[in-house]
Amino acid sequence: MKPVKTMIREICDIAVEAGLVSADWPATLRVKIRKGDGGAWGGRKNNAPWINVCAAHDWNYKPDANTDAYIRQWTVAAPKGPKRTRILGRLGKVKSGFAVWCEYASIAKDPEIGDLVGDPNDKAAPEATVLCHEIAHAIDYTAGALEIDGRKYGAGGTGHKNKWREIYRVLRNAYVASGAYLEADKPTLGVITGGKPLEAKMELIGLPLFEAA
Repeated sequence: MKPVKTMIREICDIAVEAGLVSADWPATLRVKIRKGDGGAWGGRKNNAPWINVCAAHDWNYKPDANTDAYIRQWTVAAPKGPKRTRILGRLGKVKSGFAVWCEYASIAKDPEIGDLVGDPNDKAAPEATVLCHEIAHAIDYTAGALEIDGRKYGAGGTGHKNKWREIYRVLRNAYVASGAYLEADKPTLGVITGGKPLEAKMELIGLPLFEAA
C-alpha cells in the first residue's frame, strides 16, 4: 500500500487539477495521522484546512466465521426498517466473499459515494476512501465558493450536504474508482462497486508534500 502521505498528496493533486482548490491550497492542509484504525475527521481548524485520520483504516465488514450468525440475528431479531435492510444487504455481500466499507445512511446507496464493496485483501481501498471523504470536508469548509458540473455552491461548509457530496464524488471517482490509489505494480482493481471511473484517469501534477502536523 502507498504511504498515507503519498495518498493525501495525490488526492490533493486531483483536487487542484479538477479546480476544486487553488494550487497553493495543499500546502495549507494540516494533517494528523494516527496509528491503527479508528475515527476520522476533516474540516477547518484554526482557520486552516485540517484532517485527522488513521494510517490503517479497514473494511467495516469482512467475511468471517460469524457472518451466517450475524445474518440470522438481523433477519430474526432486528425490527423491519431501513437499517435492517441496509445491514442485511451489506452482510449479503460479505456472504458472497466481498468486504464492505460503510458510508453514512444518507448516502449509503449512492452508486458513486455510497458503500464501497471490494476485495477483503485490498487494504488500500478503505484507506483511500476515508482520505477522500475527509479531504472533501476540508475543501468544503475552506476552498470558498465552487462550481462543479455547472452547479454553483456557496463559500460556507455544508457538513454532509450537497456541496460536500459533489466534492467527494469528484475525488472518489478520480482516485478510488479509477484505481489511482493502487500501487503501480498492482495489475487489478480491488474495488468492485462504489464509484464511477473517469473515462481517462486524471494526470497527477505532483505538488510538494506538506509536513504532517
